[in-house]
Amino acid sequence: MVLGVDVGGSKVKFVLWDGKRVLRRGSLRWRFGGRWEDLKEEVENLRGRMDFDKMGFAVKGVWTKREKESLGRVLGGVVISDVEGVLFDAFGEGDGMVLIAGTGSICVARKGGKIFRYGGYGYIFSDWGSGFWIGKMAVELALKKESFLRIAIFGTEDMEEIRGKIKRIMGMDKEKMVRKIAEFSKVVFEVAKMGDEDANYILESAIRELLVMCLKVYRVSEVQEIALHGGLFRDPYFRERFISLLKRYSMNVVGYNFDGARGVAKFTMASGGLR
Repeated sequence: MVLGVDVGGSKVKFVLWDGKRVLRRGSLRWRFGGRWEDLKEEVENLRGRMDFDKMGFAVKGVWTKREKESLGRVLGGVVISDVEGVLFDAFGEGDGMVLIAGTGSICVARKGGKIFRYGGYGYIFSDWGSGFWIGKMAVELALKKESFLRIAIFGTEDMEEIRGKIKRIMGMDKEKMVRKIAEFSKVVFEVAKMGDEDANYILESAIRELLVMCLKVYRVSEVQEIALHGGLFRDPYFRERFISLLKRYSMNVVGYNFDGARGVAKFTMASGGLR
């Protein structure tokens, strides 16, 4: 059996895969940005409760062969990128496209064994339409004008209090800061459902940013089948609004419940894995 681990920007999840179905699933305490050795230790501790002989990791931000092999030696298992895990779960070794919109964002397609990628370069230079992007845009709008969104984000209209909160966020280590800002996206979704104009504008902008990513990849790959993944697509309105725009370009969404942990478990079993 194989333990598949999905290492995302905000959460780390695992599944136990027997080749046909998921026997167990759960979450780990370890968070992205921590020591890889600590992740390995936590995973190895699962052996006392589960019987597996191979491990696979779908990891955010890992892309090159050298990165995968190097991290694989540390973790003692197969390593692929998080988006490749979803790609394998949705399409196996066939052609297809995956759009991830969680803490970060990336769009990747595979056509005839060739990979086409757009985004996924980190929060400073990309992550368009992601949870971080939404949170950052919400903070910017909240700082620019008095609004209900400002109160929802900061819990106050007092600019001195707001400056203090911003300063504390800026003093966090990088990964914690990114997660904190991405958490503001939850507030945006809540306020948008109340009819707030600023919040709805942010979400509509995010949807269009994600749409552009898909179209960029579609134009070079001609792949029309797309799987959606990530926390943003759990919101029904956000998901259906995105799908309605995508259909205008003759692209077909095959689903949104794919699992990177299950995907890397399948990949590890298919490739032989590491013992």
